Amino acid sequence: MLELPVIGRLHPFLVHFPIGILLLAFLFEFLGAFRGGKKLRKAVPSILLIGFLAALFAIASGLVLEEEGGYPEDTLFRHKIFAFVTAGFSLLLLLVIRFGAGLDKSAMKAVRMVLFIILSTAVVVTGHFGGTMTHGEDFLFQSSPLEKEIAPAASKEFNHPELVYRDVVQPILESKCVSCHGPTKQKGKLRLDSEEMILKGGKNGAVLGVQSATGELVRRINLSIEEKAHMPPREKEQLSNTETELISAWANLNNPFSDSVRRLQTPAFNIWLEENQKEKPQDIWPSTPIEALPLTLIQSLKSKGITLSPIAVGSPYVEAIFGNGVDFSGSWYSEWNEALSNIVSIRLSFSKPGDDGVAKIISGPQVRRLYLDHTNISDGSMKVVSNLKELVYLNLTGTAISDQGLEFIKNMTSLKQLFVYDCRFKGNFLRKFVEDNPRLQIDTGGYALPVLPSDTKRHAR
Repeated sequence: MLELPVIGRLHPFLVHFPIGILLLAFLFEFLGAFRGGKKLRKAVPSILLIGFLAALFAIASGLVLEEEGGYPEDTLFRHKIFAFVTAGFSLLLLLVIRFGAGLDKSAMKAVRMVLFIILSTAVVVTGHFGGTMTHGEDFLFQSSPLEKEIAPAASKEFNHPELVYRDVVQPILESKCVSCHGPTKQKGKLRLDSEEMILKGGKNGAVLGVQSATGELVRRINLSIEEKAHMPPREKEQLSNTETELISAWANLNNPFSDSVRRLQTPAFNIWLEENQKEKPQDIWPSTPIEALPLTLIQSLKSKGITLSPIAVGSPYVEAIFGNGVDFSGSWYSEWNEALSNIVSIRLSFSKPGDDGVAKIISGPQVRRLYLDHTNISDGSMKVVSNLKELVYLNLTGTAISDQGLEFIKNMTSLKQLFVYDCRFKGNFLRKFVEDNPRLQIDTGGYALPVLPSDTKRHAR
């Protein structure tokens, strides 16, 4: 036997039957007014009866679903009133047709048509209020999902986040949670669409860890998806592991709505940042048409340990990857200079170019990404790097760069990402450098992984 909650959740399925059946009855009634449509009109009473019974089942399941809560009271009240009006006029029409046979035919047709118009209007209005509760008030005229996904992306410029809630967590909640916990619907009497509503909590208590020892939000998103209390519900789009960890870390901050992203320097945050900061090729790389490099030049440099790979299929721009065996005192620099106009990314990781080699290699005007991690460079190379006016990404991890080296590059307006883990900074210099350059995404390493409920999550096989 079906339990009551299950019957309630059948409402979105059952509700479509009376809508279709009653509107079909109106269509047959309308067509029956024309020559050749009298046979259709004979079927109207039977269709009305089926529609009336279907409406009763839909109303019953809706009343059960109402007990779960989470729906705006005004809209829900109107939805119920018009549902009863729909069922009432269905029954009234049946009675008129059954006992109105003795009335004047023309008068009877007019009465039936008026009642059908009222019934059809009630059906449409009932469906409208139901749709409003499910999809929101602006669902009918809002932009299509395709427009939302594609149109803004073409012109959207990524800004490095500053506040954890506003710039990181709130967009996740809006995307995955607010449809059921927002102004239109409040499952569990919980809204997650504003700071005020989040602090208010829901019928199951506080949401944030700062408000209680076990924040309800963190507990539910870390439950196994097989568990009934898991959020988001199984049929909804799920949070990614990264999003789950970000929300869990945010909910336990001392000042979750005002803390800077520096309080959230975890691997999950850096993964999120990398995923959201992926710029389109036309935004990162040059768009000026140029000729592709000759195959003979590419092959010649490859024989010396330098691989030139296109940044995209068919693109004339390339990334240069230096192997460990490259001889930086070799005679390949003239060939390298021929290729410089096409090189937009240079990987020198784990090689030994020295400051002199770097000065010869990175003089290209188009360089956007530069990997110098684990190389034998010193602060002098940073003076050369500072001349790269288009540089967006710089990796200095595991080098001898010190305070003086960062002073050379601190005014590079194009630079967005800087990796400086395991360098040679003194005292509090790096901390102050991070504070003075909020526009930069600076990765200083040394992560400490917090223990989250998801670390001990059990999944059913």
